[in-house]
Amino acid sequence: MLDRYVGRVFIVAYLLATLLVVGLFLVVDLAGNLDDYLKPTSDGEPTPGAKVLHYYVLQLPFLYLQVAPFVTLIAGMFTVAKLQKAREVIAALSAGISARRLLAPVFIGGFLLTIGVIGLREVASSTIGFARGVLQVELDEHLPWMVLEDVRLKDSEGEMIQLERFWPTDPALRAQTGPWARRELRGSRIEGFNAVRDRDGTWLSYSATSGVWEGGDGGSASADGAWRLLEGRLVEVGAASQDQRELRELDGAMAFTPRDAWVAWKGRNNPLDLSYSEAVSLADRDPENIQYRTLRYYLLSFPLANVVLLMVGLPFLLNYERGRGTNGMIVGFLLCVVYFATDFVTLNLGMQGQIGPVFACGLPAVVFGSLGLVLTGSMRT
Repeated sequence: MLDRYVGRVFIVAYLLATLLVVGLFLVVDLAGNLDDYLKPTSDGEPTPGAKVLHYYVLQLPFLYLQVAPFVTLIAGMFTVAKLQKAREVIAALSAGISARRLLAPVFIGGFLLTIGVIGLREVASSTIGFARGVLQVELDEHLPWMVLEDVRLKDSEGEMIQLERFWPTDPALRAQTGPWARRELRGSRIEGFNAVRDRDGTWLSYSATSGVWEGGDGGSASADGAWRLLEGRLVEVGAASQDQRELRELDGAMAFTPRDAWVAWKGRNNPLDLSYSEAVSLADRDPENIQYRTLRYYLLSFPLANVVLLMVGLPFLLNYERGRGTNGMIVGFLLCVVYFATDFVTLNLGMQGQIGPVFACGLPAVVFGSLGLVLTGSMRT
């Protein structure tokens, strides 16, 4: 009965905190970017307000992912404050129930939210992540239809591929779509394709003026999806000979999909927008890239803040006497600000190769998690 009651209070507080924090960050984002987003596109056409609205609808889950640990902390503090205001903490302690046991549903909720945040990032990235990313680029660059310049990626064998231009979605669909149209990886096009391979002393040079992805959904290389090339050439240069032939389609050794190109561009320009599976894929293709190696750990360690911040923040609020809870809340929030500052610094040091990826991502969680265990252990019994 007690667990259900505390859990219900925490759930209600979490919903209110989500509306408060996400709404606040949404207003700040709108205030900083709305005027720029509504400027005319490069072809002189006005940007539809519905397009901006479409972007922010898709942006909401990703905005929540950025602030989820703060939401959890605020919900936990609201829960403790409500229990203290009704003198329910004193009643529980008088009945022989420790503060740790009283708040067990809150800590369990933080653990479940850690798993939920990881899952939400994967689901959102695989379902609406591409459409949200396309709209973001179009609004940031004032483009009527997204085209990416100078895209570089590595294939499954770790060899570099260069694309001068990449249209993830067929530009021919422009005239048939409105501001609420679905952005999908279909009919992708490339221009200026180049790649070089070394095969047992023979150099293979691939090139094409342009190419179109035919069949498939752009997400996986399969029999029903392949790049059809225009003016494609394959030049083989050996120790004693040179051969050149027409290349109409990329073979298995050079297979890459539109999604591979999109994820590679995102990893280079917006690395923190990657999902865990995307970061792992990029790290596997480019194991020497320190940024991808760091991100594959960071995207698992950052959600732990949902639990760590509760362990650090709640004891301060609970250990203050009734009527002085504001002091405990301020101290708890300051420690959490220090946590995020430490997390930001170590992440950037890791991304730059100044410290190891595991150390960069694990240090904040280990240090503040240890502090949280000490503080949680000191709560009233």
